[in-house]
Amino acid sequence: MERYTMPQHQKPGRTLPFVYGTQPQLYHLQRVIAKDYDCLRAPHAHADTVEIVLMIQGEGAFSVDGAQIPVQKGQFIVYNSGIVHEERLTDHSDIRCFSCSILGLHLQGMRPGALIPDDMFPRFELGERFHEMSELIEAMFQECAAPLPHASRSIQYLLLAVLSIVLDLTELPQHALPVRNRDSLLCQSVKQYIDQHFKEELTLQQIADAVNFSVSHMCHVFKEKIGYSPLQYIVLRRIGEAQTLLETTALPVVRIGMEVGFPDPSYFNAVFRKKVGMSPLRYRGIYHRREEGDGMQ
Repeated sequence: MERYTMPQHQKPGRTLPFVYGTQPQLYHLQRVIAKDYDCLRAPHAHADTVEIVLMIQGEGAFSVDGAQIPVQKGQFIVYNSGIVHEERLTDHSDIRCFSCSILGLHLQGMRPGALIPDDMFPRFELGERFHEMSELIEAMFQECAAPLPHASRSIQYLLLAVLSIVLDLTELPQHALPVRNRDSLLCQSVKQYIDQHFKEELTLQQIADAVNFSVSHMCHVFKEKIGYSPLQYIVLRRIGEAQTLLETTALPVVRIGMEVGFPDPSYFNAVFRKKVGMSPLRYRGIYHRREEGDGMQ
């Protein structure tokens, strides 16, 4: 017989290092099967939520703040709020993962909306805790799908259990992100400027002036480091923001296009279809059809 007795001085619910008066809440829970989406989830960031992505099958690479991060089963990635990330979900991929977004997270010693330091490598190994984590998230799905009178309380306890595992693993010694050289710092400056102004009409000269480099050098370095030209990145950030609005709001497609920087509806539809592989309306339909079968928004 295996038996454990917990120390009586430990009080459940007070061991997680949340800032006094704050309480994290589950905002979004999704089961992602790549072949069901078969599209690009363009570069985007979440203003108020932290996202944990748990890989349950397959392997691939996600882009996090401009860096390509290989991922595979048994690993999870943390996207702090405000961190731009991108996923390519195609029917040729066998990726299956859980996406769990958390609102109101504020840990002691960290900025609001950050689960890990912003300079920490965002991928972690679950090891022997993989099945435990998977089962906790599956239990949250069950509570969301068929809510009983006390489902919200059960979901909260399950979320705290997930966060306990994540904090145990993220607090282990980790490597920081690589030190950036001069070109990397330039690339980061360009990316940050675009991330702040992508909804506006931007020219290459404006961006180059903002970072104090020539247009030619800026474009060369950015394309080399990110894989997109600055103008391509502007378009993708707009598309990424449009996808978020299609997922989370009922705004008309025309309004969404205008909100993200595409005042011409025809051009917005054409660019969205070219980059994502489907129209905005079809994307919204696929997203919400999957959501209805998987749980909550």
